[in-house]
Amino acid sequence: MSIPHSATFMDLDGDCMPDLFLTKTSGTASFYELYIQRSVNKKQMYCLVQTDNFADLGGDSATTVPLIDFADLDRDAMPDMAFYSDSAVYTFYN
Repeated sequence: MSIPHSATFMDLDGDCMPDLFLTKTSGTASFYELYIQRSVNKKQMYCLVQTDNFADLGGDSATTVPLIDFADLDRDAMPDMAFYSDSAVYTFYN
């Protein structure tokens, strides 16, 4: 785990099971990883399904992790991600 980092457990795929959202820093970039809980060989496991650099999403490329929040912004019963970076708010719909 990088320092600083953060972790959030929430249902990201609508299956009523907690999934994992991690933020990390590496060198001069901050990024996130999404892990979805799946049943593999009758065991519950977290599987990495997405990772992205916040700079690639339009955010600041500094080593600080942006302030991230989740809410159902488009009222489809799925959590959407919003974050503030570089004097702008970025929204990504689930």
